[in-house]
Amino acid sequence: MPTVNIRRIVRGSRCAQPGIAGRIELLLSAYRRDDYADPMKFIAQAALVLNAYSDDIIEYVTDPRTGIQRHIKFTPSIAEIVSACEAEATHQAKLKHYKSFPPTPSAIRNRSQFRGPSFEDLVKKHGRPIGVFETGREFPYGAR
Repeated sequence: MPTVNIRRIVRGSRCAQPGIAGRIELLLSAYRRDDYADPMKFIAQAALVLNAYSDDIIEYVTDPRTGIQRHIKFTPSIAEIVSACEAEATHQAKLKHYKSFPPTPSAIRNRSQFRGPSFEDLVKKHGRPIGVFETGREFPYGAR
């Protein structure tokens, strides 16, 4: 099988980001190249697909420690690459959303410092609690 120059193919793609060729090369180096019917066309398609995502997503999905190589044993299809990118994009959007929340108040952050009302204070305010836990009320609804 002839060798494939990934950087040349990706550079030929009109809209490829710089550095995407290295990420595709890293992704495909984990698999056998002869598993693809036409590796050059697959690389060009993967470059077009990955170009639609941010650098953080591309890096996460193509990294052998966190990406597709950890989850897919056989050569990934374009659909699997897109699914992985969409999942990471959703995850990053959730993280961004939750980071926009205000921080928790410092009094509640450390539960050991939280001083709520005592049981005696609650009895004074609301009265003595009544419930099934009291003696003589094991069957509160008459069921035996």
